[in-house]
Amino acid sequence: MEHTAAPREVTLKPKSPPAALLQAGVVANQVVPRSARQVTLFEDKITIRDTTGDAEALPRRYTLSHTDRTADLFLSVGTEYDREALDQNRTGQMPSGLLAELTGGDAPRLTVRCPDEGARRQGLEKELPIALAVIRYGDRFFYERHPELDQAEVIVQFEATGPSAQEDREFGRVTDYRVTRIAGESRRLMVGAAALAAVGIGALVIGKLRNR
Repeated sequence: MEHTAAPREVTLKPKSPPAALLQAGVVANQVVPRSARQVTLFEDKITIRDTTGDAEALPRRYTLSHTDRTADLFLSVGTEYDREALDQNRTGQMPSGLLAELTGGDAPRLTVRCPDEGARRQGLEKELPIALAVIRYGDRFFYERHPELDQAEVIVQFEATGPSAQEDREFGRVTDYRVTRIAGESRRLMVGAAALAAVGIGALVIGKLRNR
């Protein structure tokens, strides 16, 4: 059985609020409905471990874990799943060892495996857009090099005790979870850097004209 989820707009913020405020925000998100298209990533809360080196071969595997205490996210990218990360004791809405596999071919696909644990599933479904956004952001340079894989269909498999109970859900395409907007301090820094660059280039041009 397949269901389709709407793509999300991902906003990047370079600094996260204090942990206590983050926890309050998590509680608030469980009570107050959030826009179906908005996901916010805090860059300093994401740690990426890439073991692929220069390898571009498929399948490409992702291991994502999450700490409830600090709201930190840990993404491992490799040709195999990160067994060390799977063995670590991490708790939270995003279960320890959320696994995803990117495959190519005529119909490239990113398959995400999630345990179907009854009441916990509803909370997990709300966090899946964040998980997908972290995967796309953490491996963004690879997807930029391979735009055809950026269009890979995202299929989330909720695995229950028996094969007949497995349910697949469509979650759009990988590119739907790319960073589409930069907010907060990072936006101001980018504007400021652009302005300084423009001033520097202008001064260089004027200086060369005066020296003629």
